[in-house]
Amino acid sequence: MAKKQREEVDETERTVFQKFLASWKSEVDLERKELMMITFWFKMVLSLILGVVAGFLPYTGWPVIVGYFLIVFIVINFYYSKILDVDSEEYGQEMLTEGGFNGFFAFLWVWILIYNLKYHSLDL
Repeated sequence: MAKKQREEVDETERTVFQKFLASWKSEVDLERKELMMITFWFKMVLSLILGVVAGFLPYTGWPVIVGYFLIVFIVINFYYSKILDVDSEEYGQEMLTEGGFNGFFAFLWVWILIYNLKYHSLDL
């Protein structure tokens, strides 16, 4: 029973991931729930990548945080308006806030971890 449920979940995730990849190539009809799920995971992956990049740079403080928010805002707006051709008035602030705090905290966690491992020695 559990194996069958796991297969159904995997199939659902694969379908959404495949729709995400297909959305870059052509028009795909996505439901609102699928669009929000894709946005959430897109922001998470983007945040993790930006956290690794920021961790290797020798910068700290508010410039990195402001840079993160600018990059995420620009990339998400580009994805919605140019790739998916979604009307921003239809989804409003939901497209910007979906997965926002989770992505930001993932960015912070990875940035701090990488930065400390690279620039600070572990004197135990």
